[in-house]
Amino acid sequence: MSMIPTAGLRAAAVAAVASVALPAIAAEPTYVPKEIKARDARPFGWDSSLTLGATVSLSSNDAVVGKPDGTSYTFGLTLVGGLDYYRDRHDWRTTLQVAEVFTRTPVLDAFVKTIDTLIVESIYYHLLSEHIGPFARFNLETSVFPGEDLRGAPVTYSVTRLDGTVFTVDGSSLDLTDPFTPLFLKESVGVFLRPFAANELRAELRAGVGARQVVATDALAIRDGDGTPEIEVVELDSYVQAGAELAAVMSGKVMEDRVSWEAKAELMLPLINDDDTRSSLDLLNVRLEGRVSFKLVDWASLDYVALAVREPQLLQDFQLSHNLLLTFAYTLLEKGDVAPEPEPEPEPVPPVEPAPAAEPAPAAEPAPAAEPAPTEPVEPVDQQFPPLSE
Repeated sequence: MSMIPTAGLRAAAVAAVASVALPAIAAEPTYVPKEIKARDARPFGWDSSLTLGATVSLSSNDAVVGKPDGTSYTFGLTLVGGLDYYRDRHDWRTTLQVAEVFTRTPVLDAFVKTIDTLIVESIYYHLLSEHIGPFARFNLETSVFPGEDLRGAPVTYSVTRLDGTVFTVDGSSLDLTDPFTPLFLKESVGVFLRPFAANELRAELRAGVGARQVVATDALAIRDGDGTPEIEVVELDSYVQAGAELAAVMSGKVMEDRVSWEAKAELMLPLINDDDTRSSLDLLNVRLEGRVSFKLVDWASLDYVALAVREPQLLQDFQLSHNLLLTFAYTLLEKGDVAPEPEPEPEPVPPVEPAPAAEPAPAAEPAPAAEPAPTEPVEPVDQQFPPLSE
């Protein structure tokens, strides 16, 4: 029987196992823990929205006690748009708000604007994390139509110019501002913090430095005091400021998004200004804004907006406004159609080529059969046995 060396058998067995096991190992997907696979589902790319709204009111009185006879009309248009960009650590948001409301009553045979607002804001966030990072902001706010003061009967206006001169005007109306006057421009940079980001409660804090430019050339404002027969009017002045800013924004949605709310507060301390008679603290700019929206149906909502603004270098007193509107809206572009950022395609893993099978060891040549040892003939031995006794 022929014999195979032990080393040859072992090499052949290892080669056979490798040729079967290595391709199977290469075909298995690499295991990645769930913690590493998890990614932020933030959308990416451009996202736009555009909503057109209208408000209408009609009332008529005839011989009603305490009310003038006639018909009153109120109509308005609103436009709210947005253009956002999300990608990686970049968050850029731009908004456009236009609100125009006009009213005509039997007392005044003319349409009077009661709301006239144009706001454009663009703010860029660089996300160092989900909650903090630097930001840069630009804001523009103005009125679209010219402003005027209308009265039901002739009055006397007492106008005070910037140089101190005073003159009077008699009539039932007075032109106050030109279109897009006054014009407010704001720029700011700093750091933001977002401690909450839930649908029910979102909060954002911003702190930094900012600058403001106010263009109010030839603009007038009513500043009537008590106890005088004339209507007092003052001329507004343009100015530039720079200083420290602090802002807080909170918002949320409840009742299955039927009720939404938002509150804003903004402070600006003008450390650099061109007013030599008052301190920076006396010129502190304050803006407080709150709004609540009740979504009645998909296309109608009841909106309340309250605004308080103090710009001492423009007008010393607080400017207050309250508006309650029933708005019918039509959404032309809806925000939120941006897909989540796709997962990066994994780099293909080159297949592992199976190790070449080891060549079988050559069979050992059979050993030659051993030659039989020569045997010498054995001579028979003549053995004599004693005879058996009888």
